[in-house]
Amino acid sequence: MKKKLITIMTVALMLMGCGYVEDKESSVQAGGNSTADSIRVGVLRTADSLPIYVGEKTGLFEKYGVNVELVEFSSASNQSKAIEGGAIDGMMTDMVVQNLLIKGGTDLRAVATALGENVAEGKFLIVSSPNSGIESIEDVEGKKIGISEGTMMEYLVDSYWSELGLDINKIEKVNIPSLSLRFETLNADEIDLAILPDPMGDLAIAGGCKEIVNDTTLKNNYSVTVIAFTKKFIDENESVVRKFMEGYNAAVDRINEHNDEDLELIHYVANVPEALQGTWQIPHYPKNSVPTQEEVENITKWMVEKNLLNKTVDYDQVVDTQFGSEEGRK
Repeated sequence: MKKKLITIMTVALMLMGCGYVEDKESSVQAGGNSTADSIRVGVLRTADSLPIYVGEKTGLFEKYGVNVELVEFSSASNQSKAIEGGAIDGMMTDMVVQNLLIKGGTDLRAVATALGENVAEGKFLIVSSPNSGIESIEDVEGKKIGISEGTMMEYLVDSYWSELGLDINKIEKVNIPSLSLRFETLNADEIDLAILPDPMGDLAIAGGCKEIVNDTTLKNNYSVTVIAFTKKFIDENESVVRKFMEGYNAAVDRINEHNDEDLELIHYVANVPEALQGTWQIPHYPKNSVPTQEEVENITKWMVEKNLLNKTVDYDQVVDTQFGSEEGRK
């Protein structure tokens, strides 16, 4: 019990925003305008956003002639409201959120893959609760799994089950949008399984949960996040976006070279608890890469099946390839 309490307290600390970047969410005003050669980028404090933080903190964006204002949000819903209201120019997000924004009238184009160019990038785990008795994927039929309905998390679970040849209708999905609550509910054995991002999944395992699915070992790639800007901003500020991407790619190189000077910032942004900092693997980040047509089609098809979209969306309505390309993928 003591170990479980400590683990839950660690998660609470992981999810608290404090430190390197001022949380400007409360001061963001709808309809504001960027100044010349400046760009306002909405971020969530996750590993996916790390190159943006590193680029801003180390002066790489400034080096390439662009002033980047990081606007940190505590939730994806608040971030979406900000871009809908014109308070930010772009954001790090996933393509489920992006397509919902497009459906709602915000013409948002992905200019780069943030994380998830291949299966090795952007780890998600499905873990079983400590006393569930679930030892492998063969034991999951009839069990309860914590997800966030209508989000990338549910898309991932459905995709994993499909690849593994399992019937998704033979498990019970329990909607728990809050990651911290999902973690706590799992550790309390109130659900049998949960999908958790890295490093929270590793923390759950350290606390007595068992790894059931690790998506970095699957055949196909599903967990893709993107950097996206409004089409209006791209059309009116193409050179600024290009400068941003130059600084971003320089930050990617810096992270991939494992610069020890950035470790404190990396652990902070990625929410890596102290207990895991010695073993946690920093992701490899892509550059000059955009989502593939297949990735876009798979996500939009799933969203139509879930009645989140009325119809599938053309690739060029989702992705702007002028700053990267499928050919840029390794």
